[in-house]
Amino acid sequence: MAYRTQDKQITLCRTVAGKLYYYGEFTGRADTGVAMSATQTADGFIAYNGDYTYEISGSTVTISLDGRQLGREKLTRVDSPS
Repeated sequence: MAYRTQDKQITLCRTVAGKLYYYGEFTGRADTGVAMSATQTADGFIAYNGDYTYEISGSTVTISLDGRQLGREKLTRVDSPS
């Protein structure tokens, strides 16, 4: 699955072995990309990068640091990159 916010791209992918990954980057800036393990939740996905949390729920992604919300952005579903 792939999503876009105003200035970010998010891709969720699962390996053949079933491991789920969240990959996020600023649009058009592949050098900013970060891949992290993710877990499917009852209503979306959650990924951790150190003290940062990225949670997809419905049509939003919420970014938190140490449990404190830093941002919440609307997601648009897009075709998965190949």
